[in-house]
Amino acid sequence: MSDRYLVSAMLGGGVGNRILQIWAGIAYAKETGREFVFYEPHMTHNPHTKVSETRAFIFALFPSVRLHRGYVKWQLKVAADDHPERNVVMSGFFNSRFDGCGGKGMLVVPRPPTATAAALGDLSRTYFIHFRFGDYVGTDFEVDLSNYYMIAVASVLAEDPTATFTLFSDEPSKIDAKSVGLTEDQYTTVPDGLGMWETFWLMSRCYGAICANSTFSTCAAWAVPGPVYMPRTWKVGYVEPLLPAWVNAV
Repeated sequence: MSDRYLVSAMLGGGVGNRILQIWAGIAYAKETGREFVFYEPHMTHNPHTKVSETRAFIFALFPSVRLHRGYVKWQLKVAADDHPERNVVMSGFFNSRFDGCGGKGMLVVPRPPTATAAALGDLSRTYFIHFRFGDYVGTDFEVDLSNYYMIAVASVLAEDPTATFTLFSDEPSKIDAKSVGLTEDQYTTVPDGLGMWETFWLMSRCYGAICANSTFSTCAAWAVPGPVYMPRTWKVGYVEPLLPAWVNAV
């Protein structure tokens, strides 16, 4: 067991938020000479996915992070300028989350135990497009991104007129592909009912990405080798100021 002080993070929200919280914790641990660990009391319920699937995916995505089971007296860190002295638990979303996460291509997503959508075939020359509905409806995150999607699609096609797209959504039936400039021969829609891990893995296998205002697709985009598009508008009245330098922000 390491004799260094520890860093953990209160993992809350959906999987994308948790990945960013883990990255923030890893970066802080590295900066301060501590060890980042998972700690079960800090792994809160995921409102989108059952506990067992969330835990299995997170552990597979970060295999070098150990699960610490012993008692720890934690000091809370809730802001960037907090500097606790010993074992630190980070609580919050930490708006610098896109800084210090490393470059594009740093994320390797393991194949899920069951991959029912493997029949989608080779995705290495397609762009994923993520549309988020579901829990966004009626909230500040329900913003009109149709212009963003049209610009991103047009930009991809200007560079490669033969490009194809794979459409992902929590509610595929609500996607209006024509409204964002796609014809039927240019895209495939991923079927409904895929698990979180498989969806994220399939996104990571694509060549490029057109993300929603969602940390889920934003994190998946770290795994793709090609161009990545992200919206500047993340919710009503808020423009994300900290997108990575390698992103095409629209």
